[in-house]
Amino acid sequence: MILIDARAAVRPELGGVERWARETATRLPALHPGRYAAVLPPAALAHRAGHAWEQTILPALAARRRAELILCPANLAPLASRRNAVVIHDAAPLREPSWYSRAYVAWQRAVLPRIAHRARLVITVSAFSRNELAELLGVQATVVPGGVDARFNAAADPGAARAALGLTRPYVLTVASRTARKNLRVLELAAQRPAATARSFARRPAAVACGRWATSRTSNCRGSTPGRRRSCCPRCTRASA
Repeated sequence: MILIDARAAVRPELGGVERWARETATRLPALHPGRYAAVLPPAALAHRAGHAWEQTILPALAARRRAELILCPANLAPLASRRNAVVIHDAAPLREPSWYSRAYVAWQRAVLPRIAHRARLVITVSAFSRNELAELLGVQATVVPGGVDARFNAAADPGAARAALGLTRPYVLTVASRTARKNLRVLELAAQRPAATARSFARRPAAVACGRWATSRTSNCRGSTPGRRRSCCPRCTRASA
């Protein structure tokens, strides 16, 4: 059996790491019920308080259930275990520590190299991140790109969303968290730049943003709980015309 560390899946916010955790904790046990099992801590242990759960209770549960692996989809894993398959999405706290709090950077510097080197398997999401992990952590990671929900396909009808958002021309959509490393300010500036002519304005894509950390010009499109997924909703509005 493979146990899935679903601590990130119980967080109320929804970023890329949380989405990975939620989808992994939901889909893998559904595909292979006897092969995978998600372990979810109480919601109160989703963040800082959950480090102790992840480092002590999770490996104890894995030992008790004689788990072959602990699949950790959210960067961290129990140091006491030698059976970790950990997904390290990036090395941003090591590359650009100014983007994070001192406490968070100190914790990442202390545990991330040890987690990476003790893991049975290190997984990452792109060739870029693989190169970052090799340079900054000295480990070779296997690239497994994120999947795409079946609802997002070429046959999907965009009419309802276009009508709800008043989109009459091509658009650029961002669902990124509003943090410094996402560089959304550049997108905002580009969207707000005056067009030279009416014709060029009609051809220029609009900028559409949604998410928990969207600007005041956008509405909040909240994420769902594990097992329930929602796409961008009509309450999300344009960041710029």
